[in-house]
Amino acid sequence: MNRTPREQDPQRAPGRPFELREVVDAEGITVELLVEGERLFSGRVRHVDLAEMFRMLRLAREDVVAQLGRELVARFEQERARVNLSPPVLASTAGGQGDGDRLVSRYVTDGGAGVEAGIAWYDISSRSVGPDHLPVLVRSRMRDAVHRKLTETRPSTLRVLLGVLDELSS
Repeated sequence: MNRTPREQDPQRAPGRPFELREVVDAEGITVELLVEGERLFSGRVRHVDLAEMFRMLRLAREDVVAQLGRELVARFEQERARVNLSPPVLASTAGGQGDGDRLVSRYVTDGGAGVEAGIAWYDISSRSVGPDHLPVLVRSRMRDAVHRKLTETRPSTLRVLLGVLDELSS
């Protein structure tokens, strides 16, 4: 698609694992839902349809764009809820061989083309989620699960370890 878009800066509210971005081109407006910088879903309305919606229904452009955003968020939440993620544990305590600076989880998700299972990890020192081929919805769920684990538990060895690693990386 040949675009000369006017892109608004992505809108990410604090505590939300996604961003909404509006892209305007000669044909219409696209609202994109981005997760970790990756476009996951999009919705579009043509300028001619916007004009007709206003003329016939008195729907303002902002209302239509907001509705597209709400629909994308609802789709994101539905798809994200389909990711089954085990509680993250320190790799060194999981009983297998693993790096002690990583939290690991097992995931199962329905990717539409079939059910997929795999492992997700969160590297404490770099705050990265992997492996690279991990679906973006699983990465997002893993980040939230780790954050929840760290904020909902009382001070623990894990939190102390994170503090020490933070100080070392500064």
